[in-house]
Amino acid sequence: MLSNYACHPTTLAWDNKLVSPDYIGSMRKTMRHALGKIPIVFIQGASGDVGPREGYVGDVKVAERNGRQLGLSNLSIIAGMPEAPARYSYDGAVISGATIGVWSYKDFTASESEDLSGFSRERREVLLGYRDDLGSVDSVTGRIAELESLRESGDTQGWSEIECRDNRALLEREHRKLTRISTLESIESFVYTIRSWSIGEIVLLGLNGELYNCYQTKVREAVGDRAVMVGTLADGSDCWYLLDQTSYGNGLYQEDASVIKQGGLETLIDATVKMLNLG
Repeated sequence: MLSNYACHPTTLAWDNKLVSPDYIGSMRKTMRHALGKIPIVFIQGASGDVGPREGYVGDVKVAERNGRQLGLSNLSIIAGMPEAPARYSYDGAVISGATIGVWSYKDFTASESEDLSGFSRERREVLLGYRDDLGSVDSVTGRIAELESLRESGDTQGWSEIECRDNRALLEREHRKLTRISTLESIESFVYTIRSWSIGEIVLLGLNGELYNCYQTKVREAVGDRAVMVGTLADGSDCWYLLDQTSYGNGLYQEDASVIKQGGLETLIDATVKMLNLG
């Protein structure tokens, strides 16, 4: 069983000292309690700007509670499904004390069953421009050296725990940035690959990086005849974050971490919709 949900698994943060699957573990446990020990695969949706409403805590019970909410929501969807595959469609009106619309489940025809079991896959490459202000390997290396020097002086000056923590976090960010840009200086554009697998009316998209949630809402609106599952962090996160245009210039961490210039997400949305609608 596949569970596709768009939310960072960041219920637990720095106050937690345990290895944890966060809310995903409790979601799986909740579903297996009702359905038995079946395989349940979690696919993280477009959640570059989405986290738990109650998150960044150290209490494992909060992660368990978040997971139960998702697991119960999944079970409610399963409970509304027919026992056997069938299409729920309108039969017509019945004149009674009021005019009543009657619906019923109907078996799929042989042709419909063939269409619903058909499998296809596709990939599309899209060129996305890099930000102009990424800096260089030399500039980032210099910033790392500066932060390391500050750390050494902080050790002698007796920095507080918060000052030490902030310095470690900033160093980690710069090392991540160095990883991102070290292979980009000789490349003009980021080649972004969209991968899709379709089974009947269901589409699964495999996408690199962490996309803002508007990606999946806009793609689903434009491809209304199919159920679209969005899987992010596919093949890693080479582009890091993909923000919508209005989120640039606001001092957000996601912009600082991204290598893609403003408008890249919108280009990707347009390319995805075109691929799914036109092939």
